[in-house]
Amino acid sequence: MRCAFVVRLELKSNLPDELAGWVEEVDSGKELRFHSKDQLILYLQECRRAQLACRPGAPTSAHDPD
Repeated sequence: MRCAFVVRLELKSNLPDELAGWVEEVDSGKELRFHSKDQLILYLQECRRAQLACRPGAPTSAHDPD
C-alpha cells in the first residue's frame, strides 16, 4: 500500500498544540519517534520524496540546459 502511514499519538500533554508520538511508513517499516508536528511533517515529506525518486521516469540528477 503506497503512501500509507500508521501514526500513534502520545497523550501525555494537556496542551492541544503539543504533538508527540510514533509514525511508521507501512511499505518500508521505517519508523520515527517524533516530538513535534514539525518533526512529523518533515518525516512525511522525506518519505514522499523517497517514493517519488523511486518512480519509473523519475529524474536521476539535475538537468543542465545547454
